[in-house]
Amino acid sequence: MFRILSNRVYIFFILLQWIYFASCDELLQKSINDAEVILIAPGNSVKTISPVNFNWETIGSAEQYRIRIMSPSFDSAQVLLFDTLVNGNTVLLPLESGKYQWKVQAINSVSVSRESRVHNLIIE
Repeated sequence: MFRILSNRVYIFFILLQWIYFASCDELLQKSINDAEVILIAPGNSVKTISPVNFNWETIGSAEQYRIRIMSPSFDSAQVLLFDTLVNGNTVLLPLESGKYQWKVQAINSVSVSRESRVHNLIIE
């Protein structure tokens, strides 16, 4: 009788641990607070045509990336064109002729990275 009870208690604790660790993804997720996204393309102060393929380096434990595109600049903002989340490290976006700035931030379930450096962009 005691042996059957101890086996049930053992199984109960195993199940309890499994449930705890399965539901605590945040405990296993790595913080990206100190990381900074590096922008790849288009390069800073590039003149190009639309649509524009935006690309940046990935951060290991990032789940999504927030890309923001402002016209003409973040300091003298007139129009926030895009403020959206993407799952990968590239996105193709149509832009009208003009001057823009863009930046990216990585996101996971427990933290947010520092924003990338701002890149200037001119669409002809």
